[in-house]
Amino acid sequence: MGVNRNRCLSNLCQLDETFSWTIPESWSLEDAATVPIDDYHIGNSRDTTFEKMILQQTDGAGVDIVLNSLAEDKLQASLRCLAHRGRFLEIGKFDFAANNEINIRIFMKGISFHGIMLDKIINTNDKVKNEISSIFNILLKENAIKPIIRTVFDKYQVETALRFMAAGKHMGKVLIKIREENEPLNTPILAEPSYTCIPHKSYVVLGGLGGFGLELIDWLVLRNAQNIVITSRNGIKNGYQRMKIKTLESYGVNIKILVGLDAAKRDSCEHILKSAIDYGPVDGIFNLAVSLRDSICINQTPQTFEESFKGKAWATRYLDEMTRKLCPDLRHFVVFSSVSCGRGNAGQTNYGMANSIMERICEKRVEEHLPGLAIQWGAIGDVGLLADMQNADKELTICGTLQQKISSCLEVLSRFLVQEKSVVSSMIVPVKRVRNVANNVVDAVLNIMGINDLKNVRPHTTLAELGMDSMIAVEIKDRLECEFEIYLTTQYIRNLNFAKLVEMNNKSTDNDRRKDNTREEILSSRKMLMQLFGENLSTDVTISLKTNPEDGRKEIFFLPGIEGYESKIKSPATCFQLAANCELKTIPAMANLFLPHILGKLQDRNDFILVGFSFGSLVAIELTRKLEARGFNGQLILIDGAPQHIKTLIQQQLHSSSQEEFESNILLAILNAFIFINSAELKFELRKCSSWNEKVNAFFNILSSEQRELFFKSNQKDIIHSLYVRLQAAVAYNPEPIPYVRAPITLFKPMLASVRNEQYDYGLQNITEAKVDVHVVDGDHITMLEDMKIAMAINDELFDTTKIAVKILSGKGIPYHSRYIATVKVNLLENLKTVIPERKPRSCEWLSTSETSHFVPNSAICIDIALYRQLQELIGQSWQTMGTNISINLCDPKDNLKSILQGLGIQYSIGLQFDLAKLYPSVGYPVSRGTLMISPLVRWEHSYDWYTTHFKMHEKFTAEERMVAISIADEDFQYIKGHVIDGRNLFPATGHLCLVRETFGMMMGELYTEIHCYGKCKIQSNYISPRSGKSRNNCHDSESGKFEVVEEGATIVTDKILLVISKETILSHIIKRNINKEEEELDGKDIYKELNLRGYQYNGLFRSIRSVSVSREKGHIQWKGNWVAFIDNIFQMKIFNLDTRDLFALIGIQKLVKDTNAYQQYLQSVTSTKKCKNSYHQCNVN
Repeated sequence: MGVNRNRCLSNLCQLDETFSWTIPESWSLEDAATVPIDDYHIGNSRDTTFEKMILQQTDGAGVDIVLNSLAEDKLQASLRCLAHRGRFLEIGKFDFAANNEINIRIFMKGISFHGIMLDKIINTNDKVKNEISSIFNILLKENAIKPIIRTVFDKYQVETALRFMAAGKHMGKVLIKIREENEPLNTPILAEPSYTCIPHKSYVVLGGLGGFGLELIDWLVLRNAQNIVITSRNGIKNGYQRMKIKTLESYGVNIKILVGLDAAKRDSCEHILKSAIDYGPVDGIFNLAVSLRDSICINQTPQTFEESFKGKAWATRYLDEMTRKLCPDLRHFVVFSSVSCGRGNAGQTNYGMANSIMERICEKRVEEHLPGLAIQWGAIGDVGLLADMQNADKELTICGTLQQKISSCLEVLSRFLVQEKSVVSSMIVPVKRVRNVANNVVDAVLNIMGINDLKNVRPHTTLAELGMDSMIAVEIKDRLECEFEIYLTTQYIRNLNFAKLVEMNNKSTDNDRRKDNTREEILSSRKMLMQLFGENLSTDVTISLKTNPEDGRKEIFFLPGIEGYESKIKSPATCFQLAANCELKTIPAMANLFLPHILGKLQDRNDFILVGFSFGSLVAIELTRKLEARGFNGQLILIDGAPQHIKTLIQQQLHSSSQEEFESNILLAILNAFIFINSAELKFELRKCSSWNEKVNAFFNILSSEQRELFFKSNQKDIIHSLYVRLQAAVAYNPEPIPYVRAPITLFKPMLASVRNEQYDYGLQNITEAKVDVHVVDGDHITMLEDMKIAMAINDELFDTTKIAVKILSGKGIPYHSRYIATVKVNLLENLKTVIPERKPRSCEWLSTSETSHFVPNSAICIDIALYRQLQELIGQSWQTMGTNISINLCDPKDNLKSILQGLGIQYSIGLQFDLAKLYPSVGYPVSRGTLMISPLVRWEHSYDWYTTHFKMHEKFTAEERMVAISIADEDFQYIKGHVIDGRNLFPATGHLCLVRETFGMMMGELYTEIHCYGKCKIQSNYISPRSGKSRNNCHDSESGKFEVVEEGATIVTDKILLVISKETILSHIIKRNINKEEEELDGKDIYKELNLRGYQYNGLFRSIRSVSVSREKGHIQWKGNWVAFIDNIFQMKIFNLDTRDLFALIGIQKLVKDTNAYQQYLQSVTSTKKCKNSYHQCNVN
């Protein structure tokens, strides 16, 4: 038994003799893997309750030694468990990495703190290792160490064992049994093979300075290769290649680059192999050479085939011949082929044939029991030829395969080299993604947590309390992001419970349903557009309705008739409608058609009642004008219809830029509304037509006889033509220039509006002098007719049953939600009950402000007139998609005007050009003497960043917290799209710093770009930027200058800022140091290629490093007018300087000094550009 630093879960381990001990005869292997402890000495490590248990067991004295691996608040609790002069042994690494602070007062007890890094002891300190080994041997001989209980899993249950351990509910040890104790040591065990190089042997890489070649060499070095020979046609030709080779040589690797030697020639091939043999016997040969001469087959020539054959077919042939003589111990003969050989690719006949020859050579070698392997690689996106050919924003595909990462290629290469097949392939074939069995958020988390039934879990118990550890938290986080597009912080997941998960699931379902409803809304709107003009049209102009008339009631006129409504009407009624073959093309002409019939029925009366539904509303308005011109007085009832409403509906659903397009869109709308077939064919046919009649014929030709019979039983073309004429008439109708209508108008509109963002009264107040009464009823355009309120209005019964008295009370001096309201709420409720005896509950169609705010465009400006913080907060939560919020929170009207002007100034500063002249009343001419003149407006130049120095805010920011809304949809935050790490759009850590410093500047009453400050910060967790909607961040401050950024209850960043007192020398060690004279050979393309391989997919403003030296100690960053991106690029320089492929995230800054004046002076001293005084554009910064 023993301890090793890594790779213990294997069938073969390298023994550390110092840390290995003989197992006592009385022990089994399971016993040897355990350590005893008493039950009553075991506490709960998931929270800080163990502190109370320890103090109780020790009568408040504490313990002498604490061996701790807990973090954060639990580490602090462990410290408090120490007795006087106790010793604290920290074996965890979390708080070390995060540099968390501890309360120094604890050391007044005379305690000592020791950091124990076991990996450091195993790797370096032999003296300590020998001492530990000796103590352990003594305790074993004295039988002082006893085994404890354990839970054992089979070797095939590794995942189950890890999940069991992660739940944190077990007692004792968790073990994995690899084999039985009595089994022979040479018993075969299934294991994942691993490829390892032999250090004293050499490896040959043809074409090793290419993108894949450099990655392959790095991969070989990581597997102990020490001698590498590289061939290249041109040698090192850029800084990236020089940097990679220099880095490898710094680790003691022998690298020899042969330039100009052609392996397609026998002599050169022999020279290459002998050069490698000088370092040691050749163990592996990798042929990566490639030369593309793409062309369609008819344009191929013998020369293009020869160019493709040289590096591949001919070189492989001579390598095969020479290695048989010079390399008897060769283990690997590897050639890199392509998927274009196995699957074919247009224009690459010569390239595919060259690869095919290489594969046949490898097959022949394997038949003769010699090493041979050909690998058909699919598209590789981040290095190599394909990466160089494609644009940054366009991904190429090869032979229908998706692009794979170089890390994936190197992973499968390890498996290819330890198998026996001669030709293998690695590619990603696109397949339809199948979602996990869990189809909702709750089930997904239940599966990960290993919980079978949700009923067995208390809804408000957090996942951490249910046994979730960091591994399960990461798995939950990844699953929610990948499958459900739910982005949560790790801290938020720890506090998550199933009650919140159920709420998330319902919200996600509602969002999906809302998307489906949006798609159906377009179709339903078009159907409604068709229905409001009628499908089956009668030839009769007037139709008497079979109503239930009461004595004394006068006749009512409907335009058109409302089907199924006769029984609800208590007056005689006549319906007017247009015939199917009506050729009238204007609304006034249609009104003139009905006017004689109405006058004939009004011989003994001078009043009238007209009811217009949808399109009939337009004719009803025109008839009202004509009747009033003849001395009649009447009443007009409109049901979801008005000129502006109908015109907007047509424009939204049949949007067109020409008459021809308008005609085509009508036919396409009919097709989509009634007949569910593909409209692409009709679109194609309509483009050929030049007249309306030709388009109608093309429309009917595309329908089958069954479809014609089903949807258009008779008068097919008359119906289509009538619809076309009425649509044109509705678009052309403009009633406003005509004299006002005197009749009162009652408008009924549905709860589910067919037109968005329309005026409340449909613009009817513009055509009448009388009052427009608007009533909203349940339903949509069709179902609203079922509401009895409409029938009551037609029967003149609506206003008799709702006599509501309204009295306006003065609210001056009474604050919102005041205690004064509470004293009268009882009387108010009693009065409301008498006025509204049957309160109608809110239906699902009744949308709140927050549910309708997404209709507001991002460019909108919200004028906030709330005087109190509670109201301001409610408004901020409701209008989350508002582009800019201008708050008028001052009582004095003069200051309110100033607040509006300042808000407009904010918009002006970001580039919006306002017509400020409209703020002032128009000037009548001639202008009288003494009239003030307004000077012409000057348009500001926005191509530069302009800075106003010594700017002082009139008022300081004094609130305890500041709410900041962040959304990628906002123009101010769109640059964040370029900050992508490991495929996730993370909000930059430096963005939080700038938010904090901006808040600090507001507290000081100055622009944050003008203050001189320094501080240190700690990033607690990364925050994923929302794809849509807005997130909210709190910036808290205290008197000590400490800030913290909080998102959804979880602390993201803690920061401490202080003003710079003496700033003369504080920047001297930063910007006045000696500049390295080394030439910068790596350009931005090479830099971000390397960062992309590490997992940083930066774009936009976050790709501002212009050049870096080969040693990576010097570089230039381009200033692009954004502090967040600029500081992040400094961090990129730091990680680029690290020789690793690990992914790093910024977790803290020890000291950040910011002096904008000194920085600008330095820019002017190191650049020759004349724009630096007013702009930082195109400035290179060391």
